[in-house]
Amino acid sequence: MSDEERANGLLEMYKMHAQAADDVSRRRDSANRMHLGATTSIGIALAIITRFGTGEAPEWVVVIVLCTLGGLVQLGWLGASQSYRQLNQHKFSVLLEMEKELPFAFYTKEYDAYGRGSDSKLYRELTKVEKRLPWCFLGAFTMVGIAAAG
Repeated sequence: MSDEERANGLLEMYKMHAQAADDVSRRRDSANRMHLGATTSIGIALAIITRFGTGEAPEWVVVIVLCTLGGLVQLGWLGASQSYRQLNQHKFSVLLEMEKELPFAFYTKEYDAYGRGSDSKLYRELTKVEKRLPWCFLGAFTMVGIAAAG
């Protein structure tokens, strides 16, 4: 295999791997939307119950069940976010390694420009921001559940 064939093969693998990393980011966004939609639906159900009641069922039981479900959704959201973070970290570490053999190291240059993630003024890791929302919802569901039980 000639040097040119090797370089072209490496470039093609690099492109495929970069696309795969981008696909992970899209799946992550879809997962976030799904979890937010589920959370919103549970919040709407709680609001409807508060406004109109539950009919025959004890209201506090229904509220606790919904709050428990909401909490489980949040824990799933946190787990999914962590999993996507790990997957992307590994994909980008492979991309950075591949770039050592390419004429221009796009992701390495970008990573360096953002202080390699160590300076939050230059770059704030998405997962750190992303995790705040499920924790807030988890706290809210917990407080509503405790209030309903009391």
